[in-house]
Amino acid sequence: MKSKHFLIASLLFLLSLNVFASEATIALDIHDKDGEIFTAKDKDFLQQWHYKQVLKMKITEKDRDEYFSRLNQFTYKMSRLGLPEYHYTDAERKHEFERLVDKLDAVMKNTLSPSNYIIHHKSFDRIEDIVYEKRNWEE
Repeated sequence: MKSKHFLIASLLFLLSLNVFASEATIALDIHDKDGEIFTAKDKDFLQQWHYKQVLKMKITEKDRDEYFSRLNQFTYKMSRLGLPEYHYTDAERKHEFERLVDKLDAVMKNTLSPSNYIIHHKSFDRIEDIVYEKRNWEE
């Protein structure tokens, strides 16, 4: 079991070497307005940053795994909104994104303690702001 944890920690360390260089600012690139919003490097940075926010929740490893599982379900759906198969206009994409954010918010509000929900809400709001900025969406 210890070797599994060591392997995971090593992998996370290697993936996050570039992340720590610019933690104070989030410089994200957008390649194509209809394509993905974030590069792989951007995603790595956001995941690492968000993981640090989640550690502030001081929840058990099992609860943290469940939290990330729920979060990943929603963020996966959000990331697919730009795919050509959906034929969404920018306004429709924004509407669907907001719908998924509201649904995620409701799930987390019912799952997390009030203090942990506040941490989730603040950190996901920051990610939301970045998406709005990169998509040039108005709130």
